[in-house]
Amino acid sequence: MCYSVDFLSKLFSLFFLEFTSGNEYVYNYESQVLTGIPHLSKQYSGIKIVSKVKIAFRSASEATLQVKHHSIFFKIAFSI
Repeated sequence: MCYSVDFLSKLFSLFFLEFTSGNEYVYNYESQVLTGIPHLSKQYSGIKIVSKVKIAFRSASEATLQVKHHSIFFKIAFSI
């Protein structure tokens, strides 16, 4: 997957990170979302995404975002 976006540098500037044009930055990205009803049920389900993200800034307003080596895990758990 490869996405070209021109607002990426502005988005990351919200986190006070400085990026330089012509450089590439590589990050390990991991995210997990679980859903359920706390204190009512021990049942829940969720998804976890693990990937390596490469951001290459072509200019101050244009960047390419590549998602590599991605894995998606699904989880369903319940107690009787």
